[in-house]
Amino acid sequence: MIKKYSFVLFSVLIWVFALFNGTGLGQTYNTNGILKLLLIGISLYMFAWQIRSHPKIETKMFVYVIIFVGVFAGISLIKKFDFSSMEYIYVFLIVYIISQLRVKKSYINMVSYIYAVLGFSILYIYVYGTALSNWNENSIAMIGFFSYAVFAISFFDAGLKMKLKFKIVLFMVISLAYINFAEQTDSRSSTMMIILCMLIILFRLRIFSNKNISRRLAWILNVPLALAILIVIVSQMPMYDALNLWSLRNFKKPVFNGRDDIWLDGIRRLKESWLLGSGELQSGYWHNCAISCLTTYGIVGYTIWIKVLHKILTRAKGFLQDSYVFGSIVVFCLIMIQQSFELGFFAPNPNMIPYLILGILMGRIHYLKVEGKINE
Repeated sequence: MIKKYSFVLFSVLIWVFALFNGTGLGQTYNTNGILKLLLIGISLYMFAWQIRSHPKIETKMFVYVIIFVGVFAGISLIKKFDFSSMEYIYVFLIVYIISQLRVKKSYINMVSYIYAVLGFSILYIYVYGTALSNWNENSIAMIGFFSYAVFAISFFDAGLKMKLKFKIVLFMVISLAYINFAEQTDSRSSTMMIILCMLIILFRLRIFSNKNISRRLAWILNVPLALAILIVIVSQMPMYDALNLWSLRNFKKPVFNGRDDIWLDGIRRLKESWLLGSGELQSGYWHNCAISCLTTYGIVGYTIWIKVLHKILTRAKGFLQDSYVFGSIVVFCLIMIQQSFELGFFAPNPNMIPYLILGILMGRIHYLKVEGKINE
């Protein structure tokens, strides 16, 4: 019981820190600094406990982590930006901390419903209240979508053919409410990803299997880069003006909302230092996690980054029958696709919720391995 509520408390704290991350209030109270100290303290305690209880360390994953940290920190030092890379890398401590827990489905279910309430509340306050009127609408929509993603993990055993009708009705009501509020923030990417997640669950689409998971994840993790390149190409074509007019009529904003120009600038900068990037991790500019990583750490850093994410996600191979494992992978992939157009995932002091989802995935696999179960 203590472990369950510790996990829940930790998850709620992550949501609170994610909400204030990058805001004036967060800067006033130095929430990022507090979070870093908290994560470092917990990680050191858990690492010491791990060494004492289970002296054997998984060598391959440890090597990946060392290379990942070494490359990012090394590039920043070479480019004379000191250890600025640590402003991003530290969030992986969240993944490590939760991966050391045996995450039962009751733990995830409780966090799922709490996140549903928290995300819905922030969207409701933004749409109908005044307390958040000065906040960026995309930031509000993003934390709403990330909250919905955590909520959705508990419903990947549901579907239109499910016998437990109450669960699917509850899921539909909450999903439609989220779609309604997300739409009012005028964030197309968040709204579309919520709709897509709802459809995947309702029709029980098996996107991944043990045979294809590695290959499909490799494709999905590179979607932000592929979309950025494709959109830059399209923006240079004659059809672009017609697309722009259509978007202005239907959405009251340009089709790519200026992101095509930003990404073109990013590609031009990458040409100047394509191997190692600039070494400077910029906040609030690129609106695409792949372009952010490439301009900062070059081809070398981007390759290592994608490899580490791929390595974490493919740990699920052999456990996809578990709906919580499957759900964690799907919602993380939806976040990755959404981050083709938004900020927050790859940035100094990034939003922590996607890394919480990776932690839930790893902690759930840990539980299944230890207990020798696929489903409880």
